[in-house]
Amino acid sequence: MNPDIVHVDLSKNNLQDEGVEALTPVISCHQSIIHLDLTQNNISAKVAKKLFKALVNNITLISLRIGNIENVNKNRLGAKAVPKLNELLQTSQILSFLDLRSTNLTDSGIALLCKGLVCCKTLTNLNLSKNDITSTGIEKFAPILYLTSITELDLSLNPLGNNGVKFLAEHLFERIEDGKSLSRRGQKCNLVRLNLTETKFQENGVYHLCKQLVDYHSLQYLYLDYNQFETKKLTCFLSLLKSTRLHTLSLNYCKLGDEGGVHLGEAVLYS
Repeated sequence: MNPDIVHVDLSKNNLQDEGVEALTPVISCHQSIIHLDLTQNNISAKVAKKLFKALVNNITLISLRIGNIENVNKNRLGAKAVPKLNELLQTSQILSFLDLRSTNLTDSGIALLCKGLVCCKTLTNLNLSKNDITSTGIEKFAPILYLTSITELDLSLNPLGNNGVKFLAEHLFERIEDGKSLSRRGQKCNLVRLNLTETKFQENGVYHLCKQLVDYHSLQYLYLDYNQFETKKLTCFLSLLKSTRLHTLSLNYCKLGDEGGVHLGEAVLYS
């Protein structure tokens, strides 16, 4: 492969296992690739593991996209491919962007992925959208966030529910045991952008999220689209907008209604 080629975009080519297997030795030997995009190529977990193994010794790869955008020719990583992906994360000293959207990770996959994430101190952008992650998976994932360097996290289209969002909110700061309680806070995580679009949480979830974000000043972009909030709970946005440095708060299709618009308007007015 030409050593001048640093950006390889083969997305949506339906390469399938045979094509990616043929490509793997070339990728393994090529030490100039900065960006590799294999989005939506009908890759199985078996071949994905071979790909990750081939990338372990790569010292230039900054961005890896191996997720799916549409529901055709999907890459099917699942939890089975995660151990090999962890090996890549544990050895990489430069990988910054990882797109795993819609790869059927599920709760078991995200639990396994935590091991690799805490080792990859260069990873700043992680897309886990649409992976059937529930509160069970978030309960494992949220406590390790402060140990990572992740600044942009996409959890959209996962059925997190109120409990999942609560777990996430409670672990924006390291939880330190104080006797039998976890009331003390330590190091905070590094999130600047958080996408919780269509994660199936309601008034209790938004209450806990706002409550924790009041003391969390790093977040600048928050997306809560397509979640349904009870109007009376929107008053919690008042204290949130007063105390944070949010640049963007997106609430598209949240069924706020007239009363919700009034509450939100007041929050913006006094922020």
